Amino acid sequence: MKIIEYIILTITVIIGFILKIFIKIWNLIFPLFKNINSIIHNAVNKDIESCVIEDKNGKKYSYATLGQRFVAHIIDYAILLVPMAISMIIIPLIFPALLALAYNVGFWSTRGTTPGKKFMNLKVVDENGEFLSVEKSIIRYVGYIISGIFLAFGYFWVYWDPNNQGWHDKFANSYVVVEND
Repeated sequence: MKIIEYIILTITVIIGFILKIFIKIWNLIFPLFKNINSIIHNAVNKDIESCVIEDKNGKKYSYATLGQRFVAHIIDYAILLVPMAISMIIIPLIFPALLALAYNVGFWSTRGTTPGKKFMNLKVVDENGEFLSVEKSIIRYVGYIISGIFLAFGYFWVYWDPNNQGWHDKFANSYVVVEND
């Protein structure tokens, strides 16, 4: 019984430590995002005239910008922070990566959006405006890893690409678009 109490106490201390680090990082980064409300406002109210993808129902979408995608990504990994921290205790490196894989692939292939992207009114779609298949979602996630390996250059490629695609999008032939309601 003492061993279980010790394990629970250890897990609690580790989670508390991780949260303290996260808060310190947030306090360092937050001043850089003083205009976050205007970023979110601009993300949700994109100009419909810039739409470039149309689905089979005739609904039009415009490409998401690097800023919109970044905010959505931060929200998603804030959601994943605690489960990933706990899973690091169980099986370091492998289990957190599988958790992130399941989270992203599951949401992309069933809903076309993660909670962070939903908050920003973004969707991940193929060239026909449809949700990605499980296979394309896995390819896109592997592309995430490759995009990050080279000093995150693959993520920043969104800024230069005419279709606002990162390397991971190009690998899976996917697009991140703004849902224009």
